[in-house]
Amino acid sequence: MKDTNEVERYLNQLPEKEKKVLSKLREQILAISPNMEERLSRGVPFFYHLGKRCVGFRFSKNHLSFFIMEGKVLKNLNH
Repeated sequence: MKDTNEVERYLNQLPEKEKKVLSKLREQILAISPNMEERLSRGVPFFYHLGKRCVGFRFSKNHLSFFIMEGKVLKNLNH
């Protein structure tokens, strides 16, 4: 992984309830693919597999978002 500190800093600035949910999601993403690279892109945490943006998440005032970026990457992740 490149620099997890920027993602950790992102999570640490969130309200506690949202931080807990998105931290758990982050753990699950990294458990599925421990070699996934995580970094911020435009202030949003994204996870990359072989250089391609795979998934990401974001906190907003009224909701949390989960983004699927490259469906082919997810399909081939465990192959």
